[in-house]
Amino acid sequence: MTNKMFKNIMEDSLDNGYVVLIEDCEEELDPVLDSILEKNFTKSGRNLQVMFANKVVTFNQSFKLFITTKLPRPRFSPETYAKTSIIDFTVTFGGLEA
Repeated sequence: MTNKMFKNIMEDSLDNGYVVLIEDCEEELDPVLDSILEKNFTKSGRNLQVMFANKVVTFNQSFKLFITTKLPRPRFSPETYAKTSIIDFTVTFGGLEA
């Protein structure tokens, strides 16, 4: 999310149905992602639209968003848990030995 072109990349990905991977996220997500995570879509004709960064963007249903973190035990807010599906893929040395 620190990429200078983040908003442009997200707009293109939303419109064209690309897969986006946001790496090394901290415990707080950027509020610009809220409308996407909350699935606040509006229908305009046959198209779905979403408000992203104060701009209406066409939403392609093939769009996928993945967010990863390197934090061992992230403490996300309850709102983040409600908006997302969190999967813990933590691998420990003990688990590898077993």
